[in-house]
Amino acid sequence: MAYLISPNKLHHLFLSAWMERYPAARSYAAPGLTKKRKHLSFLKELEDDAEDEWKGQLEQIIFRGSPAMEEVVFFHKESKTLILTDLIENFPENYFKGWRKGMAWAAGILAPNGRTPLDWRLSFVFGKKRARGALTKMMEWAPDNIIISHGDCIFGNAREFLAKSFRWLRE
Repeated sequence: MAYLISPNKLHHLFLSAWMERYPAARSYAAPGLTKKRKHLSFLKELEDDAEDEWKGQLEQIIFRGSPAMEEVVFFHKESKTLILTDLIENFPENYFKGWRKGMAWAAGILAPNGRTPLDWRLSFVFGKKRARGALTKMMEWAPDNIIISHGDCIFGNAREFLAKSFRWLRE
């Protein structure tokens, strides 16, 4: 069985093309996406508990606390790998040029010190307690690696990187 997953309300722009290309795939949405993309047909919105189809291989939790950003986070048990989309960006130092490089540095998304971009961090101002709960669960999973969508992935020492990246959540 194949699955198409939109892990947050941002990563859906090309989902209709994927659904068209793989019509037999089961499609799952991040919380709130079914309302945003009513024309797409999802099997269901994901929750904090892993779906039966991947339970035992993958764990999942919804990183809540922001009205704009709720992301489904996955953890692959066998490889001890955390799978994120936008919660951490970790672009190589020379990825951006000119003023964009300065903006990326100010946003805190340059390797080796990547973290949640500044605009997303600010959106959690009233929901840090909820976000801390998800972070606690992510730390309990004790990942060795982190796969991210934007920038360099982390192989080894993932718990230390995770703690450093989410320092803003404890402030």
